[in-house]
Amino acid sequence: MDDDIRRLVVILLALSVITGLAVPALAQTAETTSQNTILQNLAGSSGYSTLTNMAKTAGLDSTLAGAGPYTVFAPGNTAFGQIPQESVSALMNDKAKLGELMSYHVVPGKLSASDLANRDSLQTIDGKTLPVSRQPDGTITVGGATVTGSGIDSSNGIIYPVSGVMTPPGFVMPQAAQSPAQGLPWWILPLGLLALIAIGAYMMMKRRRHAEPAPREAYREKAPAERTAPRYEEERAHAETTGRTPEETMKEVRESTAAYKTPQIADIAKNLNLPLSGVALAGLNALISKGTFSDKQDFIGFLGKTFFANNMESAMAGGKEPSESMIMDVINKTGIAKGFSRDDTMKMLVPLLITGFTAVYNYLHKKPAAVTR
Repeated sequence: MDDDIRRLVVILLALSVITGLAVPALAQTAETTSQNTILQNLAGSSGYSTLTNMAKTAGLDSTLAGAGPYTVFAPGNTAFGQIPQESVSALMNDKAKLGELMSYHVVPGKLSASDLANRDSLQTIDGKTLPVSRQPDGTITVGGATVTGSGIDSSNGIIYPVSGVMTPPGFVMPQAAQSPAQGLPWWILPLGLLALIAIGAYMMMKRRRHAEPAPREAYREKAPAERTAPRYEEERAHAETTGRTPEETMKEVRESTAAYKTPQIADIAKNLNLPLSGVALAGLNALISKGTFSDKQDFIGFLGKTFFANNMESAMAGGKEPSESMIMDVINKTGIAKGFSRDDTMKMLVPLLITGFTAVYNYLHKKPAAVTR
């Protein structure tokens, strides 16, 4: 009995020692985290390695390691995984674009959770407006991304994990360079072969008809049936082989080429993918609620018509975004800003139309869809 009591006492003492050691270790970990800079805390977590590398490449490492304070909205590796890898690689090679994107995630000052809940917008370190909203279930969204956890205290500010990568209004992800053949639709090659076959057949027939031209006087003396026989026989042979005359073949080629060069607006309205969030999505919802458009597809049809009516193709040559002055000209012409204040027009409609026209341009040139906010 005495041995059992001694063993129980030894076990209790051992548990006391282990517990006493474990609690200070956890406390020391939390204390160490709060003593680290924002950059050190991001670099110390494997889940934020992409964000850390991008911040360093963009030249923001000195900022995130500086005195601050700053508030950083941090998308994890999973959020960056939703962007095509070729776009991420192209972004890493475009320091200006990368810096613009990274700066959109950093706000001066250390903001508490209650500060976020009571704000409707924030100013980023490069002067852009970052929209903030509180959902009915109490969650907070910043720039269209949801804040997914409590803040991580750092010596020079605080880090808030967010669900997605936030992009400034009108921002388009850079695309990886492609060879011309990679960017062409699959049906261009068959269409080109058809055109070459038709042209080759036509030229061969023309050469055969004129290989041994008869003198005009002799030609006139021939009977009508004799004059027309060679041409008739050639056309009949072509028609039997292809099912149509050479003129019909050339007409089909010209019409197919014309259809390729001028995509129909109805095709854009049916097939264009236009992912929206943030202020751009708010602008579209406002237009629908005011009855300007019945739904999103109705708005996409408007984008297609307006794109061609205002010759946006020439203005956006090379894939550059339309300017604000150009967008305001379209807004004034179409009158879709009726019922909007000047501030709301600039805040919501201008980013919405920049995003929309850029998506139409990319669709016509068969470029991958950009992540839009």
